[in-house]
Order: sequence, then C-alpha cells, then structure tokens
Amino acid sequence: MVETLADNYARGGFGQGLPWGRRPALLVIDFVQAYLVPGSPLYAGVEQTRNDCEVLLRAARAAGIPIVHTSVSYQPGGRDGGVFFRKVPALSCFESGRHPELAQFASGLEPLAGETHIIKQYASAFFGTTLASTLTALGVDTVLIAGVSTSGCVRASAVDCCQHGFVPVVVREAVGDRAPGPLGYELIDHGRVSPQQARLWARPLLAGRRYATMLPQGDGPTFLRFIESRTPANYQPFCHFGWNAAEFMVQDTDACAERLAVSPFPIIGPPADLSFSDKIRALQALGPAGESLYLTSFKERLPEFDTPEARHAIDRVFIVILGAPSAAAANAFYSTHFGVATAPVIPAVISVLSRAQALPVDTMHDLAALTLQGQSFIEADTMPATTLPRPSVEGELPPAIAMVSFDVEALPSSLEYLCAPQALPGAPYHGRRAAVCIGAAGEWIELIEGLAPPAR
Repeated sequence: MVETLADNYARGGFGQGLPWGRRPALLVIDFVQAYLVPGSPLYAGVEQTRNDCEVLLRAARAAGIPIVHTSVSYQPGGRDGGVFFRKVPALSCFESGRHPELAQFASGLEPLAGETHIIKQYASAFFGTTLASTLTALGVDTVLIAGVSTSGCVRASAVDCCQHGFVPVVVREAVGDRAPGPLGYELIDHGRVSPQQARLWARPLLAGRRYATMLPQGDGPTFLRFIESRTPANYQPFCHFGWNAAEFMVQDTDACAERLAVSPFPIIGPPADLSFSDKIRALQALGPAGESLYLTSFKERLPEFDTPEARHAIDRVFIVILGAPSAAAANAFYSTHFGVATAPVIPAVISVLSRAQALPVDTMHDLAALTLQGQSFIEADTMPATTLPRPSVEGELPPAIAMVSFDVEALPSSLEYLCAPQALPGAPYHGRRAAVCIGAAGEWIELIEGLAPPAR
C-alpha cells in the first residue's frame, strides 16, 4: 500500500483546523479596484469573490464584530516599498496620486465609520503595521480573512496571523486569486529546486529554479507541480512522443468551457461526447506552458471504468495521456516493468490529435487505457507516422508535461535510471527513495518508493 499526499498530511496533522476563539474579527485585505478593472496591471478576474466578500462583510456588520480593511499605498517612486516594490512592478499603480481610481475600495466593500483602515506596503497585513496591536487592544483571538490575492497577501497575512497568536480562518468564498479563477486549484507549497533534486533528474542547471505545487481546492491525492524550465521554440502540442495531456475529472464539462472562455487556457477542443461512449463528455485546452488539459465529466457511473467522483468543479487528474509509437508497445512496457494489466486496444476519434497533425478530424487512432491503482489510468495513444521525438533545450526538462510521478512499492531493478536512486526530503518524497527513468515513448517517469516512515 502506498501513502498518498493527503494521507501524509493527515498523519502529520497538517490538514487539521484550529478551534475558534470567542472574539472574532474580520480582516478584508486589499479589495480595491485594481483587482477588478480589466486592463489594470493587477486585474485578477475576482468579480464573484467581490460579491461573496460583500455578503460576508454585511454578516460581520450585523454580528457587530470588529472589521479591519487594508489597502496599499507607496510614496512616489516606491521608496518605502523596498525589494517587494521592485519585485512586483504592477504595484506602481499604488504610488500616491498615480492611479487614484485603482486604489479606491471596490464598490460595496468601502470601510464604514468606526471600521479600521490600515495602509500597508508589503504582502502581509501585519508587517510594518499596527494590525497586531489593534487586534490585541480589541480583545480579538480569531481573525476571519477575506480579500486578494489568495497566494500572495492573504497567505502571507494568514501565516503572520498565526505567528502573532491569533487563530486565522481563511473564508474560501471570500478570497480570490488569478490562478484559481479558471481551475480552482490552490497553492500548497512553493520553493526552489534543491541541488539533490536537480541531480535526481540529471539536470544540475535546475538547482535554484522555482517550483510550486497545487491541489484542487487545496486537497486530494493527485497534485500538479510546476518547475521553471526553458521550452524549445519548435515544440508543438500533440506533434511529439511523450506525455501529451493530463485529464481532469470535472463536474460539468460545459460549465468548465464557460469558465475558460476568458482565461489563460484557450480551448482547442470544444465540449463533445467521446466517440466510443455518449456517457463521457470532454473538452481540451492548453495551459500557459503549452501543456494540454482534458476536462472530462461522466453523465453516469460506468461499471467498466473505476473513476473518482468529482468533489470540486474541476477536480483531480485521473488519467495521463501518453503519445506512443504504438499503444501495444506502451502496454508491453508498463506490463513488463510494473505489472500493469494489459489493456485492450480500441480505435477512437481523438480530434485534437488529428487537427494538430493535419489529419481529418474523424481519423481513428488506436488507444489503450491502462488501469493503475487509486482510480487512475494511463491512456496510451498510437501517434501518427509523422510524429517527432520531443525536443528539449539542453540541460532543461522536456517541454509542457515534463514528467509524471508515480508511487511504487519498490523501484524496479529492470529499469535504467538517469541517476542512482536517492532519498529526498519534503513533498512528494517525504524521505523516500526516488528515481527517474525513460519510458518506451521517451516519456519521463519519476518513481517514488514505498510508504513514508510512520510518525514517532
């Protein structure tokens, strides 16, 4: 049995909440027009969050609890903003007198008489301000947090809130961010690639590069990890061997199309029923790094597919799509080295693949759905004869979906690895041994061995 990321969090107690105190206050962080006006350098598309925050604000006022608003303001040139101001050029819109229309509070969220307004210069509402002393003087022990943006100022303020001795409660519906807008995924970890991790991938140049890890609504067993890497100019989605796409279980494919209509995720395949089952509906989109995404919903449970339920509008990845020289060859590779049961090969229409390779959209392609543990699958698609090896910049990761990580009971001795297996700290390794091999289609496969050690 292999421990999931969610299990590891639960075992360590990271997912548990804190009991509320008896004296709450509401903290509304930076909800100003800059995040709501299209064309603003800080526009985040958080209109629905503004509506939900207004509901929360009315409830807080009705309950009579203390309310604190924050906004950002800098002296001309940002001389009081230090490195943070230099790091985020968009903050220049908050220079005093430069764009007063963007610095105004959002309609319906303006502070009322008797409510505290704190002006800040940095991400945390506590850093360099009187917020902590103000809350202490009011006898507050619990802080409800709303505002923007979730991964920036809200997160920094929530951490500092705890460090100042207050219980932070982030109100999910009343916080917003650019990234969760289209997909609803939340940041759970970020940092820089360690030299040890870069050696594991035989890519020493990646040491020090930034990474981020995200989960649907912050939970679940399958995560997305983003790593800074240079992409070759000649990479084209669905034209190369390797990992072609990640398939997400969603509640409503057509509703997802509406969410993506104004987003950084252009739709390349509109919602449609699959050619082999009208009970399955999917769309295809491209992510910011050229990665391909399938958003798939099931109209009813199908006994032949052990698939997860979508607990969120856009839930976890449950299938990774591999572009292979043949589905049969992929079947043989995963069966030989991992004991995965051989899957039947069936013909199907894959319109995005056909369009990418200038074939008629109704061209049939052989595919096989290899069943893994944990309601997960590898779909191996037989690629057209014109498919090319995946290009990459020397010393960098493969473009788009660079690799897929799998938990395994033991690292197979039948495989050759880019680097000798080694134990790494932190998620997703948690002290376990890991190694990377290259699959039959040139795909990078990261294997993480066994269970994390039990807590002592």
